[in-house]
Amino acid sequence: MPDLFKQALTNLVIKSYTWILNRIKNSDTDLLPYQNKSLEDLEDEVWKDIPGLEGYGMISNYGRVKKLAYESYDKNGKLLKYEDRIQAQKIASYFNRFKQDTLGHLNARIQIDGVCHSISVGRLVYYCFVEQFDLADHSIFISYKDYDRMNTGPDNLFKTDISGIQQHIMKAGRKDLHFGHSAENQAVFSERGRKLTRKKVSQYDMRGTLSPLMEALPLLRNKQG
Repeated sequence: MPDLFKQALTNLVIKSYTWILNRIKNSDTDLLPYQNKSLEDLEDEVWKDIPGLEGYGMISNYGRVKKLAYESYDKNGKLLKYEDRIQAQKIASYFNRFKQDTLGHLNARIQIDGVCHSISVGRLVYYCFVEQFDLADHSIFISYKDYDRMNTGPDNLFKTDISGIQQHIMKAGRKDLHFGHSAENQAVFSERGRKLTRKKVSQYDMRGTLSPLMEALPLLRNKQG
């Protein structure tokens, strides 16, 4: 009986240990690319220098951000050595009042010698792997074909402007069409605006008497119209 118990316990330990090893081995495969902080390259992963941070940071076609190994000195002159590491990414979120939900896009940061550099992941992936453009031009927007802002692969990104962004949002049903978009409804809004801004003007002479001409103008307009 004791031998059978020992064998059963041994088998249980072996199964548990094997399960833990498999769990550790497969843990990275359950993550989205931006959540995977392993230094091992993903399948067909390509890395390119981050503009302005050459030698310090790189970004991959999976949208992962890597801070490269470097050396620095603290304020006391002590040499500090830093190893390669994959940067954590945060979701910069905003609230959609029409859908009453929250969306966001991925941001990462790389800090070098006390200076923090913010990285808009989708924007930089497009720049490095699709087409270069003026990164300082904030009239240029990078959006997501499948509306999934966590999918920062080059094939899912497209360049547009504010008008294209609005059309893309409305196509996804995430924004109500403005009542004044049609010519007919715009005319209604224009007439409402004129009514709000119209004011009756009265003019008096030096003795404080109301000018009959100003009183007669509305009647004249109606006759002429």
